[in-house]
Parts: sequence; C-alpha cells; structure tokens
Amino acid sequence: MRLVLAPSGEIAVDAAGGGFGRGAHVHAKVPCLQQAVARGLQRATKGKAKGVSVASKEGGAVVTSEGTPLSAAALGQAIEIAMARRIVGLLGTAVRTRKVRIGADATTSAWFSGDAALLVVASDAAATAELGCVRDAVANGAACAWGTKLMLGAALLRHDKPDGVGVMAIMDTRIADAVRDAVEKTMGVRGDFGDRTASKRPGFGSSVAADRAGRASGRQLQRTRGKQAVVERSE
Repeated sequence: MRLVLAPSGEIAVDAAGGGFGRGAHVHAKVPCLQQAVARGLQRATKGKAKGVSVASKEGGAVVTSEGTPLSAAALGQAIEIAMARRIVGLLGTAVRTRKVRIGADATTSAWFSGDAALLVVASDAAATAELGCVRDAVANGAACAWGTKLMLGAALLRHDKPDGVGVMAIMDTRIADAVRDAVEKTMGVRGDFGDRTASKRPGFGSSVAADRAGRASGRQLQRTRGKQAVVERSE
C-alpha cells in the first residue's frame, strides 16, 4: 500500500499508487501497519507524520480528507476507505466501458462462456453464493466478496434495482485485477488474507490472474453459505 506525506503533515493513503509524488510503501496487513506506525513512518518522514487521511485528486489537485491521530487502527481504516472509493470508481469504469454483466443470469453466462475475468458477489447475497458459476469461480480463485447488494447496486448505477445487485462479472482483465487488489488490501487491514495460493481455471487462459485474493474472499463466501445452511437447518 502506497502512503505519502501531505503538506499538512498527515500520512495520506494513495489508493491508485504513483499519483502523488514520493511516498513510502507498507504491506496491507495489521502487523505491518503496527510496525510502520511504531517506527517506519516516523523514520521515513523524519518525524513529520502527525495524522492519517485519504488522498484524492480533484480538478488535477491533490486533496486530503480531515485527518485523525496516527495509529495502526486509523491507518487501517483510512486504507479501507480508500480501497472502497477505488472499487466504486473501478466498477463505474467497467459500466461506462460496458465491461460488466450484472445479475445471476448474465453473470452465469459470462462465466461459463469464458468471458468473465472476475465475479464480484455482495457479502450479504447468501443465495447468490450458491450459484454454480460462483462456486466454480470461488474454487478457482476468480471471485471476491465485497460490499452489500445496495452498495454494488449504487456503484453500478442500477437505480432501477431497489434490492441492489447480488452478483456481477467483470469482463476486463485490467479492471478485474485492480478490483481484486483493492479487495485484497481491504481484507489485509482486517487481518484476514486467507490462503496465499490459487489455481487458474482450466481453459480460462491468461484472462484471469488467479491469486490469493480469490481464495481469501472465496472463504468469506463459503462462510456466508455455511451460516445460511445453519439457518435453514434450524428452520
């Protein structure tokens, strides 16, 4: 995760990376954030680091949100906020470039035709997690869980869906990789990377870089399915 020192003395999270001048890098993991706050950031900034904020660009200028006192928890929260903004922006780009398929039927078709680079499933879409395409994608490291159905619906500009969006497929490899990276970092600052390995889907070729994010978020989907099964058995 790239961090930069804002003129105000705050450590700003550079979500996209490389857009805000010189910076420092830290692994998006809780232990690494703790070490960075305790030693690394003060050394890298020559003692100038005072707080934490989220950096963004508006009208070509870099702006930072209101900062909070520097701590590992505050840094983790800032990273999570920055990654959420990045994911929303990436999904918007996918919509504008028509590189998404939205809903169970469209996602299933895209996955089994080999056109989908990544499936994104809302974390509260327990029934959707049982779809054959989602099971297949989870098993092969090409699915991630993020947000809620309403959050996905808003990010995809689907105002005609009051119940939100449970699942979608990203058709562009570069956008998919960027979303996967942002989800991975979000999970990391929550202290849950999961398994570091994942295998590529047979026959899917180079269009999917099946990596640790798919496995980690796949376990989140599996936990969601497990909870749903417990509820069904109790009923």
